[in-house]
Amino acid sequence: MAATPEIAAMARAALEGCKAAPTICLNNAGIQVAEALTPGGVGAAGVIGVGKTAAEAATAQTEAVAVNATKSIFNKPIVQTIDAGKFGKLEVTELAKTGTKIDPAAKAGNLTVAGRALQKHGSREGSAFPVAKGNPEQINQQGQKILDGIIKTPGAKVQEGNRFGGFDVIAPDGRGARFDTQGNFRGFLEP
Repeated sequence: MAATPEIAAMARAALEGCKAAPTICLNNAGIQVAEALTPGGVGAAGVIGVGKTAAEAATAQTEAVAVNATKSIFNKPIVQTIDAGKFGKLEVTELAKTGTKIDPAAKAGNLTVAGRALQKHGSREGSAFPVAKGNPEQINQQGQKILDGIIKTPGAKVQEGNRFGGFDVIAPDGRGARFDTQGNFRGFLEP
């Protein structure tokens, strides 16, 4: 049995606000869709008990289709963006990728921009950033994880106008990531 346009629309509407707490939201959306289709009719497992009518059995099948449609909608990738003011809405994933570029200032040529930024900040006494540990590949991974954490943190704010003419993304804990006018990661910022 295929999902009707009405069921799909109901599932989409139920999932509209699911970005913050997807697991809880998906559960609630499934319950809402199921209750809308079969008020008090079929159990959560979709099991049809003895004495159910053909209409109730068909409704249970429709419920299963609605739940699957909800899961299908939910599994579509969510593109997270950040409003960078005059620079427009930028995809967080694309901003994060700029930290993986090899830093031309790294003498050995084996540190990424994020890895070198972590190495610089982490070596400073009293830094909000941890000391970089391991080989260059491990340092690059640590730096990238920190960059991702800053720019993907809910509540991160964008401040326009830095020394590169770009913008800074500041996490709620005060740590920041600086970007140039093209959206390239330039380094970390202390709180």
